[in-house]
Amino acid sequence: PRARVELRVQDVFTVLGQLRQAGRSFDLVIADPPYGEKNVGRRSLSLAQRLLDDPDLPALLAPDGRLVLGHARRDHVDVPAAWNDIKELRHGDTIIRFLVPRSPAPPEMPQDKPAAIEPDAGPGPEAEGAGAN
Repeated sequence: PRARVELRVQDVFTVLGQLRQAGRSFDLVIADPPYGEKNVGRRSLSLAQRLLDDPDLPALLAPDGRLVLGHARRDHVDVPAAWNDIKELRHGDTIIRFLVPRSPAPPEMPQDKPAAIEPDAGPGPEAEGAGAN
């Protein structure tokens, strides 16, 4: 079987919403945005950070899909809770991250409440004659 490849060259933040709205999903998304500035003591404002923060991106990956994201070593990105960072490669000033969407937490099961215990009113009518021979 032949692999189906789709290459898009357009504003990523526009296309993410469009693709999600169209119900699309992908096995692999490779993102190599321009590198951000050094961010010491503050959260990154880079395009790599904006991609990780975008709620549409994890929703576009197929169940076993992967995001491969490049960014500068000096750009300390925060990996949001929506992602699992499964591998990181470093080469010179470049970091390549391999990420998968974090599975949504299963819905919480309602806690069983203890049954109300009613005071003993004595044997009921069905108990009459029990044990009599």
